[in-house]
Amino acid sequence: MLAFRSALNADPGNEGVAGYLVQAARFDPSIAEPLDLVPADLRGSVAVAIGRVAVFRHRGLMPAWWQAAREALAAHPDDRYARQFAADADLDEILCDETVRRTHLLTANQRSRVAAAAGVLRDEWDTVRATDVAIGGNEFECRPKCGIGNRL
Repeated sequence: MLAFRSALNADPGNEGVAGYLVQAARFDPSIAEPLDLVPADLRGSVAVAIGRVAVFRHRGLMPAWWQAAREALAAHPDDRYARQFAADADLDEILCDETVRRTHLLTANQRSRVAAAAGVLRDEWDTVRATDVAIGGNEFECRPKCGIGNRL
């Protein structure tokens, strides 16, 4: 984290470095809110929003990561990672629902959310298969030139 802090101090407007700094916070449990690490004008950036989701998800903070994913999508609806995390959040929230776990039955609303999330994830998967572009190490990735999907 020190390298990212130093880089951000040297270039306080660097959204990419701010995003990496926020993501790195997942390894430091003493940092409750990773947004506190970056300047206020970068807190709304896509890299920081996605990094914050990654931190909360990595820590298993529910419902915080679900909410952070929805906030990232609302702020950045065209970002592929925001779409993917929001879809993952919907699925995770539904699968953690006590009634669903006990009965294996979905409400009409839950069924609709699952279908929408599956559509988002299917579209991302199709993009990855067609372009050999990695989505991210924690979700799934496609190895360049060989098309092998991992960690589905």
